[in-house]
Amino acid sequence: INSSADNQLSLRTGISATIIPNVMDFDNPPPVTGNFESCALDSGENPPSSDEYAADVRRALGVADDELLILQPTRVVKRKGIEHAIEL
Repeated sequence: INSSADNQLSLRTGISATIIPNVMDFDNPPPVTGNFESCALDSGENPPSSDEYAADVRRALGVADDELLILQPTRVVKRKGIEHAIEL
């Protein structure tokens, strides 16, 4: 929950919440999950690295290695100003 939602929850219900920051620990990324042909977890092999996963996503989207790919994984709501990222 973010600070705005925390405030609203507290004002409306008197319930406190835990704020979870929007962060990514790039030194310790979360494990890749999903149904990947290259990921044979049942046989004890490791899941694909983040570089292998990124390459797979690029291939699936038809984006070459030398092309810039910008993703904004977010819910589309007016207050986030998504249109400014699109204009970039």
